[in-house]
Amino acid sequence: MRKSAKTINLGVAGFIKTDSEGYATGELIQVQAIESELNGETVEQIEWIWAVESTKGTSKMYLWTRPNINPNKYISRPEQGEAEYSLLTQLLLNLGLLSENNLDQLRENPEYIEELDIDLEELQGQQFRFKLIPGKMGKPSKPDVKTIELLTVKPDLEV
Repeated sequence: MRKSAKTINLGVAGFIKTDSEGYATGELIQVQAIESELNGETVEQIEWIWAVESTKGTSKMYLWTRPNINPNKYISRPEQGEAEYSLLTQLLLNLGLLSENNLDQLRENPEYIEELDIDLEELQGQQFRFKLIPGKMGKPSKPDVKTIELLTVKPDLEV
């Protein structure tokens, strides 16, 4: 005997809204230190969470970076073949919270990190603009740190 079939309801996948130049806009709602497992090892990371507009309302977009500023460029993906800064370093450079001069100082004296006054939590509540890059499944799902811009500045945040 055949059971009655349940109705199949099809829908449309949501996607992040972008402007005519391909930029998404979002509010940084949380930045926090977390521990996660990577290749069987517990590592510290910074978790960045933006609230962005999508075709289905507001969605969360995540980015994870290591907590270390690397003043040197390196090749992370051999297929790219181009040396680049770490995600955190590039992000801080684009936001104006770090300069090439700061990186020169860090190369010469790693203790210079103590002189930098970077408070990532001050970025919470700010509006950002960025292009999207594909995640693991090829769908645009992560902010491209090379294009990120701070759109609003709180009165107590110096950039």
